[in-house]
Amino acid sequence: MKKKLALLLVMVMVLAFTPVASADQHVDAETATVSITLSTSENAFGETEMWEASLYEGAVAGEETSGRFTDWKTVEDGSVSFDLPMEVREDDEAPWGAELDTYVRVRTVGEDGYPDFDLVSTPFTLNEGADIDVSIGLNTEINMVEDQEDGEAVVAVSLYTGSDGFGETDEWEASLYEGAVTGEETSGRFTDWKVAEEGVVEFVIPEEVREDNEAPWNVEMDTYLRVRSIDDDAYPLFDMVSAPFTLGDGMNYSVNISLVSVAMVVEDVPELEIPVVPEEPTDPDASIEVMMWINQTDYTINDEPGTADVAPFIQDGRTMVPISFVARAMNLDSDWGPRGAAAEWVSFEGNNMRIELEIGSTEIAVWENGVERTETSDVAAQIVDGRTVLPLRAVGEILGADFNWGPKDAATEWVSFTYTPTAVIEEPLQDEEEASIDWITATPDYEENSLTIAGAVTGDVDMVSIGVGALRWVDERDYEDDARGHQGFDIPVEEDGSFSITLVEGGSWPGGDNWHGLRSGTHQVRAAILDDEGEIVSFVDSEEFTVE
Repeated sequence: MKKKLALLLVMVMVLAFTPVASADQHVDAETATVSITLSTSENAFGETEMWEASLYEGAVAGEETSGRFTDWKTVEDGSVSFDLPMEVREDDEAPWGAELDTYVRVRTVGEDGYPDFDLVSTPFTLNEGADIDVSIGLNTEINMVEDQEDGEAVVAVSLYTGSDGFGETDEWEASLYEGAVTGEETSGRFTDWKVAEEGVVEFVIPEEVREDNEAPWNVEMDTYLRVRSIDDDAYPLFDMVSAPFTLGDGMNYSVNISLVSVAMVVEDVPELEIPVVPEEPTDPDASIEVMMWINQTDYTINDEPGTADVAPFIQDGRTMVPISFVARAMNLDSDWGPRGAAAEWVSFEGNNMRIELEIGSTEIAVWENGVERTETSDVAAQIVDGRTVLPLRAVGEILGADFNWGPKDAATEWVSFTYTPTAVIEEPLQDEEEASIDWITATPDYEENSLTIAGAVTGDVDMVSIGVGALRWVDERDYEDDARGHQGFDIPVEEDGSFSITLVEGGSWPGGDNWHGLRSGTHQVRAAILDDEGEIVSFVDSEEFTVE
């Protein structure tokens, strides 16, 4: 019997499509600007800088249709902008006011960059006098662990799509190639196309290699993963090819693709206020009630039915559930590892804390308002059939959930819990003019694998927010280069206005493929004072430092 997917190979694709009604409306009510930005992070599945975009009244990934009403425009300085109607093609018209009839299509340019992709967004309404901002981010990662018999490999692919922005679809298929091109069939495909079943496609190599083909065993950087949508009526429409990787003899691969999006309207900037650490929920109606049935994939969240990828099961008296379900049910941000490290881990962020579990360990690391502690579970997080599962009660109670079970001696067992996200108490601490960051330093110690952050503020400030790397935790809209800060936290400010903290590998800063959870490369630290909307009142960035 083959061993199942001990490797966590993560391909995370975050596509955020954000139509924004600009606070600065055009004087000419018959004009609009559509701006498109794309950010990719350098990693095993590739990085691309050359791409182009166009606007359509009806669009299909990989195909040219008669509905395109702008020319293709190549990226300049990281973005593409269309001024309408000035850039509408001759003999065409912009679909002003046509409800949900404008599409954005984005595709790579050239044949040497990866990932190679062709994407079509869900339709939106193009209104006169309103600017639209479209922001797309592709972030991908790959990790490898040798845990398979010689001459065998398993490649499993799962896809999750959100319900906003670029849309939602569960109709897709995947294949493996020795050389692949988006939108084209090549002779290098060595597996059949496989349609996703319950959100997963799995290839067992060499059993599923096509007749008269061979798998490119151990041929360096010569295996490609291609994934494409197959439902023309669901969005996003996509056709994507990963950067090449080496198909290792004796390897397990588990590919998780997350295609999620956000849509919001930007209103006038509110008065600046600084958040206080929340203490208790403000709205009992915001509680989340979840019901699950043991060994069944059905569940309900606030009486809305759903289906999980993996059914909860009982192990050593504890209910084990997949991490994707926990994140979805409790509105948490989740992350996986390792990224080149020896230990695999999973983390959650929400309710003003970060929780991290190492696969195979019963210890649970908790960071709450910048303070670290360790909790213990009876059962360790583990990988089952390519899915990471963890003890539900141990994680849920740390987050403040209340549980109920029953009946354990009946034919159908169930578990339910109620979880209330903590609300922010709006209480201004200082005015914008009175609060500022004066300076900040970031000093790495390569021998001790530590990073010391220090700085000072002016004004009546109790807490400073810190982000490292891409600094996304502080302000994701300002940072697109390597758009992934692994963690953020708050540092208390002393009476003299100073603040400092030392992050130690395996201590204050968990996970990652290098010390402090940062990828190899150049990084910065940002210290900021935030208002209750997450807007920056004042910030200072440290000088750059390098992680080898």
